[in-house]
Amino acid sequence: MKIAKRYADNFTKNNISKGLLLYGPSGVGKTYATCCIANSLMQQQKAVLVLNLGLYIGELKVNWDQAEQALLKAVENCDLLIIDDFGAEQSLDINKSNWRSEKIYNLIDCCYRNEKPLILSTNLNYSKENTKCQISNSFPDRIKSRILDMCFPVSVIGKNKRGLEEFEFMELLK
Repeated sequence: MKIAKRYADNFTKNNISKGLLLYGPSGVGKTYATCCIANSLMQQQKAVLVLNLGLYIGELKVNWDQAEQALLKAVENCDLLIIDDFGAEQSLDINKSNWRSEKIYNLIDCCYRNEKPLILSTNLNYSKENTKCQISNSFPDRIKSRILDMCFPVSVIGKNKRGLEEFEFMELLK
């Protein structure tokens, strides 16, 4: 959360062009951190586009041409793109992995070509050693290389905050 706050506080002041790759287990606050960044930047009058990649891929299956063109145009016009649950969409279309990869590539490449910062949250493991990196093993090199060029990896660790009792939640806030 400290990194998310510093990122948001310095986004406009320092004209930040690099994004974040927030990775870690479920429930530790990756999505929460991205939403805090988005809210802070929107209060600074920045256009932030937040999307769940699985929902985007699902929408493209139904209305791929119109939905894709509309989103790519929105990416061109935003100040920051946040993609939540990157990698979770893999189970949605196992038989169409080339199609899925192409759509993900188009989205990330649009951000890349327009020099827009990108924030990704993912449950996939990240490691500089390719043998342990699910991002390296799950996506083609052209996607992976753009992500690693555009995003600084940040490991998000902690207790799963989902399903906490009220007293447990209050303890976390201390």
